[in-house]
Amino acid sequence: MRIEAVAMHGFPPFADTTHSFQIHEPTNGNDRDDPPEARVVELTGNLIRFPRDEDAPGELHLLTGENGTGKTRLLCLLAAACGNPDSLDARGLCPLGTNQIVVADHSDYRSVWMRTRGKAARTARLDPSDRELLTICREGELRHQSHWNSSLIAAVEEAMAALAIGGVAIAGESAVGRLQSLELAPEQSLSFEVAQHDSHVICQGMANLKIAASLEQSRDKAGNPRATAMLGKLEAAVSTATGREFQIDVTPSPAFELHVIWGRVPMKIGQLPDGLRRIIAWLVSCVTRLDTQFPEHPDPLSLPLIMLVDEPENHLHPAWQRRILPAAQALFPQAQMFVATHSPFVISSANRGWIHVFKADEAGAVTVEKPIPCSEGDTYLDVVEDILGVNEWYDPETERMLDEFYELRDAFQAGSGDYERVEESARRIAARSESLKEMMGREMRQVDNHESKRGQA
Repeated sequence: MRIEAVAMHGFPPFADTTHSFQIHEPTNGNDRDDPPEARVVELTGNLIRFPRDEDAPGELHLLTGENGTGKTRLLCLLAAACGNPDSLDARGLCPLGTNQIVVADHSDYRSVWMRTRGKAARTARLDPSDRELLTICREGELRHQSHWNSSLIAAVEEAMAALAIGGVAIAGESAVGRLQSLELAPEQSLSFEVAQHDSHVICQGMANLKIAASLEQSRDKAGNPRATAMLGKLEAAVSTATGREFQIDVTPSPAFELHVIWGRVPMKIGQLPDGLRRIIAWLVSCVTRLDTQFPEHPDPLSLPLIMLVDEPENHLHPAWQRRILPAAQALFPQAQMFVATHSPFVISSANRGWIHVFKADEAGAVTVEKPIPCSEGDTYLDVVEDILGVNEWYDPETERMLDEFYELRDAFQAGSGDYERVEESARRIAARSESLKEMMGREMRQVDNHESKRGQA
């Protein structure tokens, strides 16, 4: 299961010129044998395609761009495509008299999210062969409207491995018991909103995993017991992300309590720094939900799944931002991850995957540029300039002074400026820091050399 492409109509802030969305007719009798790029062959509108990295065990798509370009909204759309439109409903308000239609093309089915003229939104999971249903007109009208009243709309299948993590989620303190079962509806795993029960799910899930692993070890099972393996991978991932050994522990008496041991110091969840609680809210909650959703599977962490993560850098020091994504990829090796981020440290930490840059025009209409492959060896400075488009390296006041200096320098070299003004500007900038002092020294040597050559001529 993977999402290959998304097409949108009437879905601000994304640009909209959609006419139709069609699946390519197979030439060999089997669509599955064609590469993903060949499956979507016609869309005169806003198509976001998610190419696959065939050599990587998992799959990573980094969504980045300025604020207001729809990154989180697209994550909400993908959650709707996987079966829970609640987060999208909160953001995708439909203006009176218009329709909103979004088509997500999965590897083996299609899902459609639709709100018609202000009415309630609906999500449907469809067979890709039903091409007639998916004809979208410029005006936003859906032809063959009767199809939407068919049994295809009745329900979205719930047996789906898909998880969403909101940008403000951090783990909180919660009382735990001995091996308490957790009841989680699939839509709860696909919500970006922080719910009151989330901390209990995380804390009880950690306690359950630790107790189950202890029972497996006491029984001396041969091979690699399920809970022990999951616990070991989870603790290793958090240790890698934080650079300090992390372990989960429970105390049976005098009171049954959950602790974590971080750097050999036992602490309750509420005593941990917010950065670590943020990592726990992501990695631990996902492990808990997979453990609960697939209790009979020998290794739920190896399951193919769709993971939607909003701003994983929140609360994290840059050193942790550089390590969190590789740790998550190692923990969930078969995940197709969609990660919305503003962090050059997160982006530069990815050696494999795709970067999708969201850009808005002067009117605010957003398009997504052709995916850029992640590459090994890129620094965060490369990402800042080449991906995020930030060319300023100093504080705003210094940048203003530099602009003034270059204007004076260029005017002087063109023969219409004053040397003393150039020199005074350079002196004021050089007084701000040692690095600027060296920089202005180089600049003034070039100015002097230029003046010397002009005098000799």
